[in-house]
Parts: sequence; C-alpha cells; structure tokens
Amino acid sequence: MLKPFSECGLRVAYRVVMICVKLRVTDRDYVRGMDMPKLKYEEQHRGHQWGLRVGLEIVTSTMIGLAIGFFLDRWLDTRPLFLILFAILGIAAGFINLYQLMVVDVQKHNHGSDQS
Repeated sequence: MLKPFSECGLRVAYRVVMICVKLRVTDRDYVRGMDMPKLKYEEQHRGHQWGLRVGLEIVTSTMIGLAIGFFLDRWLDTRPLFLILFAILGIAAGFINLYQLMVVDVQKHNHGSDQS
C-alpha cells in the first residue's frame, strides 16, 4: 500500500535532521567558519536575480519544448517521437540561453572593470 506523500516527506526531513545532528552541523558553526566579506545590497540582489533568471530560462524552454512535442504527438498520433525530440531541443535551447547570458554577464563585468 502506498503511503501518503506528507508522511514520506516528514520521514525524509527527519532523516536529514538526524544526519545533521550526527555530524553536529549547526547554522552557527557553518556561519562562524566562513570568513566572507559582506556583499553590498546591490551585489546581493544581483546574484539572486541572476540565479532566478538562470532557473527560469532552463525550465521555461524545457516546458515549451515539451508542450510543442506533446501537442504535435497528439495531432499526428506519433506518441513519444516528437515529445522526446522537442524535450531535447528545449533543454538544449535552455543551455544555449544560459551560455549567452553568461557571456553577456562576463562582458559587462570585464567592461566595467576596464573603466575603473
């Protein structure tokens, strides 16, 4: 018999907590061991925005590819063919967008440091 999702989720969370307790990992120890300078407010938000954009680029391009493949398969009655093909194309498009985003970000960073 299948167990409810919430029970399985609680069991996994309990195991993670027990592993952290066994390893004696606490937030204070983790932060205390890091000697990192505080980021400026703009730099911190820039990192969050960049991470959010990267995730959205990959997920949306994959979902668009899956949707196109799904509807083409339903229309042409070729069940897994176009779904797999467009899923691969969507993932590839997401990583191409990620690469272009990184190139533009590096160029902006290099251009900004040349003016300093």
